[in-house]
Amino acid sequence: MNTSLLEDPHTLTQIQDYWKIWQGKKDDYNDPLQWWDEGKLYIKKKIIHISSQNKKARKQMQINLQNQLEILERQYNNPSQSH
Repeated sequence: MNTSLLEDPHTLTQIQDYWKIWQGKKDDYNDPLQWWDEGKLYIKKKIIHISSQNKKARKQMQINLQNQLEILERQYNNPSQSH
């Protein structure tokens, strides 16, 4: 697991908020292990989802920066055509 996600305040808040609510549902389960496993599964899926979103955002940022670099290189190499 990517532990850096747990250092992100937004991610940590989401997990903590969920866990507070989830703790209140413990009495709804006859088997505490089922309650625990469902809670863990939700957190696992949430972290995977956040990680996937972050990866997509990083990839898009990389594409944007590469495009900007290419524009700047063209402007540098052809200063008369930059206007």
